Amino acid sequence: VYSLPVAGTTTTSGATNFNRWWNTDPDKVYNQDRVYSIVLTDADQPADKKHIFSFESSVFYPIDGLLFGNEGDDHNLFFTYEVHSYVTYKGGEEFQYKSSDDLWVFINRKLATELHGVHEVKTQTVSLDAIATSHGLTVDE
Repeated sequence: VYSLPVAGTTTTSGATNFNRWWNTDPDKVYNQDRVYSIVLTDADQPADKKHIFSFESSVFYPIDGLLFGNEGDDHNLFFTYEVHSYVTYKGGEEFQYKSSDDLWVFINRKLATELHGVHEVKTQTVSLDAIATSHGLTVDE
């Protein structure tokens, strides 16, 4: 849902184009989609931080040379990456995100956190305990 000014902002050009970007275009004129999997690693963790899974890359260019191509650049930087995951809420979990561009996280179809705009790398942490009630989280579900 686009909730910014009708005319857009410095990084958007209004609701129509925003919706074209975020929804599959059957004619492949405005956007193209492709499935791309990432692998979360369970790095060595201290005993009190077990089961921390992560994906981090400073060279994440999953569509170089694909779809609309690199448009004359070394890398295709103009992409959106949508991730879906299922997690059983046990209590005490935290999700941490890092991004240098727009990032929205939805849990149970409700916004949990966002880092919007183009900016230096920022980190955001979401405590599932803190949003359990508002986001409909139940232990062991």
